[in-house]
Amino acid sequence: MTTAMELGLYEDDLGYRWGGTSRCSRADFDLCLIWVGRNNGPALLFDFHFGGVVDLRAPDMAGIAASAWCGAEYPERTYDPPSMWVRMFKRNGYTHDGSRAPLPTEPIQLYRGCTEDGRYGMSWTTDCEIARAFAFDGLRGQPAGAVYTATVDPKHLLAYIGPEVGRGESEYVVDPAGLSDVCLSH
Repeated sequence: MTTAMELGLYEDDLGYRWGGTSRCSRADFDLCLIWVGRNNGPALLFDFHFGGVVDLRAPDMAGIAASAWCGAEYPERTYDPPSMWVRMFKRNGYTHDGSRAPLPTEPIQLYRGCTEDGRYGMSWTTDCEIARAFAFDGLRGQPAGAVYTATVDPKHLLAYIGPEVGRGESEYVVDPAGLSDVCLSH
């Protein structure tokens, strides 16, 4: 297996760097992602994008933002402000299971299991049972919450990460600007 150094990946005081002679390919980015670990994927994406190493709009980079997102634990907490994710996803284009796709044509009913403070987060699901698990099962040491629902206009959908591609959560990543009608699910 190719080592990180052979790929051209290194880290300094300013973050992850690419020592390659050209832009990083998607295959090389995916290998770098393995080397830095899933929770450092958002930092790698940030550093490589803003360092000019990856072009989020390039056809071969489709789904790269969703890949970094779904690999990390608590991805919203990795960028300050979290709206940086919205910028990155929009530059990468809407993807469905890692491939560029047209946006859905109709608003979608989504669910989110969380505490009241988290109801405007970016991670939503089409599966109410998954939202219930996040709300009531105390996942990852979180206190019990509630299930919230929102009908989201397609223009606010950033990516769909299906159960076969992501963590089995039928997840939509949503721009919080489109969450104007969040309410408790009954």
